[in-house]
Amino acid sequence: MDRRSILAGIPAAAALAAFRHDARAQGTSRAPRLKITAVKAVRLRGINSRFVRVYTDQGLTGTGETLDTIGAEDIINKHLGPAVAGRDPLDIEKIWYDFWSWPSPPGGIPPVFMRGMGGPYLSAMSGIDLALWDLAGKALGVPVYRLLGGKLRDKIGVYFHAYDPKQAAEAVRSTGVKAMKAVRLDAGTDQENPAKGFDPGKKYNWTLSNPEIDAFAARVGALRQAIGPEAGLGLEAHARYDTESAIQLAKAVEPFRPMWLEEPVPSDNPESMAAVRAASRVPIACGENV
Repeated sequence: MDRRSILAGIPAAAALAAFRHDARAQGTSRAPRLKITAVKAVRLRGINSRFVRVYTDQGLTGTGETLDTIGAEDIINKHLGPAVAGRDPLDIEKIWYDFWSWPSPPGGIPPVFMRGMGGPYLSAMSGIDLALWDLAGKALGVPVYRLLGGKLRDKIGVYFHAYDPKQAAEAVRSTGVKAMKAVRLDAGTDQENPAKGFDPGKKYNWTLSNPEIDAFAARVGALRQAIGPEAGLGLEAHARYDTESAIQLAKAVEPFRPMWLEEPVPSDNPESMAAVRAASRVPIACGENV
């Protein structure tokens, strides 16, 4: 007698139990039954990092992080965290979508009003989402990359930050890192050369003078010489300049073959970003501030 014949002669509940037993015997994993007891977020003193931790009734926790958003920790502690207390933390997608449209918890407010996009709410949601994935990996006993489709590569490239050419050269020499990101280049144009600009007190959307562009390019050239022609070199501009200044800046650094020029204009001005990219062969990086 085969299994189908046996199952046909027993009640449905017993058949389902037999099916599950057979599946588990073949190696199907079983997730633990967990319940969220609390979600807490803290802001570290002196930096912009907010760490998020999801707690469960079985002692397992998951940790996530969210950056650069004032108020995200309050949103988590006062609204989103209480809204998911009692939920199964492995229902990650369901929790994410419920954040958009879930009815108000008793005595509370809707977590995110009518799919309101961006801002501290989305940052808070992302921190919780990362924490849930971390917890899921622990609960199932596998690295999170296994849950996301498996490993694509054995290692990835990283870059270090540097401003001083000597510091950059030493980092490449001592660590073997393949790329450096030049930071504070944009600050240097106003802080180190206040008399050379048109408006020394202006911080954003300013028009660069020729001496300021030359100073920026000279710093990039010194960094390129310090790390050599083979290492990658990224340039940070922190969304400082107007369109025409950014175009001139991109052309001025072309000879040093940077990997990218990051946010020379505000990221929420895609037309300006596209104009800079079209006028130069330097790749433009953007999106951090969106």
